[in-house]
Amino acid sequence: VPHEAVKANYTGLWIAALGGYQINTNELSYLDHDSTGAPSFNNWEAGIDGLGSQGFMGEVAVGFDKQLGNSVFFGVFAGANMDNSEWTAGLSSKNSPATPLYDYAEVAFEKEWGGVLGARIGIIRGKTSFAVGGGWAFGEMGKAHGTATGGGKTDSAELFKDQDTDLSGWFVQGDIDHHIDGGLYATFTARYTDYGALTLASENYGAGKSSAKLELDRDELAALVGLKYKLNTGLPYLGD
Repeated sequence: VPHEAVKANYTGLWIAALGGYQINTNELSYLDHDSTGAPSFNNWEAGIDGLGSQGFMGEVAVGFDKQLGNSVFFGVFAGANMDNSEWTAGLSSKNSPATPLYDYAEVAFEKEWGGVLGARIGIIRGKTSFAVGGGWAFGEMGKAHGTATGGGKTDSAELFKDQDTDLSGWFVQGDIDHHIDGGLYATFTARYTDYGALTLASENYGAGKSSAKLELDRDELAALVGLKYKLNTGLPYLGD
């Protein structure tokens, strides 16, 4: 008796837990626009790119996939994540008279949490599916803070009193899911996220006709692996 291939429906609600590594690139931009009409009229622009940070990342997600025909599916999903990456910059100085003097200052900031809301489309090949997706990325950035040590004293403070902390941007990702048993799948996700510009500090001057602004542009690249469980124990389509 010939073996009959399984043709179970891939449609179903799923939950997932993933972990992996994230690399961030941060760019600082300073813009100074003077529109007062004075002889010294200037538009200043300056930037520092490549301020990197990296660390481990974890995410929990929930989604729903709908199989279309024999081998195509469409899905929607949402996820929440956290990571331990932190960008820091330090400045130190040393003076060596009879009594040596040491001074040190550090600036740091980190993301407190993040999330994604998106859709994906994919194909099923045997026990494995391949999908691409994207959508809205959001989160909360911590306040940039600094620590200074000198003269035997240490002071810490937030650097920008009115700093924006809300992150909002877009992401794209690729997924590979492989069926293990029942409703259990091994899953791999590679994701790129662009949060756009976050205002750290801004000021109006010249009777409100001119402005200066310091902005942070943040990009993230993450690779995640984990387990996904399809609640209706949907199986991959194995062919005719």
